[in-house]
Amino acid sequence: MSRARKSPGKAPPARILRRDIVYQQRDAVIVDEADPDGRPVEHIRVYNTVLDRLWRDGEGSITREQFDAGVRFHRHYTLAGLGPRYGRIDPDRVRGGVSDITEQQAWAWNKVTEALAGLTETGQSAAEFVIGMGHAIGEWARRMRQNGKSMSDEKARGVVHIVLEQLARHYGFLR
Repeated sequence: MSRARKSPGKAPPARILRRDIVYQQRDAVIVDEADPDGRPVEHIRVYNTVLDRLWRDGEGSITREQFDAGVRFHRHYTLAGLGPRYGRIDPDRVRGGVSDITEQQAWAWNKVTEALAGLTETGQSAAEFVIGMGHAIGEWARRMRQNGKSMSDEKARGVVHIVLEQLARHYGFLR
């Protein structure tokens, strides 16, 4: 979630200021960043996503590189307009159809497609459902079982860890 601030000038480059807040009864911070045009923007970052739980609560002890890769994938997924309403990447289904895709959506869609290209079908499903849309790992495992795939919660957690590692390699966070 982001909201533009009405202040003139550019935000300081690469300076991120965090302020602790409570947003919708959850721990959160406001992160001040610059948008692609250099305008200052505030992002509310809620500490209740799957990635945050894996990172902070030690549910699976992901590394900083895996966390950063997951955040980047989620950001590209969101910018592309591929939210919970859109289960698979299909340019005809991106909000409004192909003719209404903005340059930013097209760029983000290409980034998501590139990131998913190196993953297996199960990995792509995990990346989209858990990391992109932010659903729980257990919910993804349950849906996989409903579709006839053998997927325990532990195995699903392992798949998400492998996907995060592959995304970290794709984005250059790991070698």
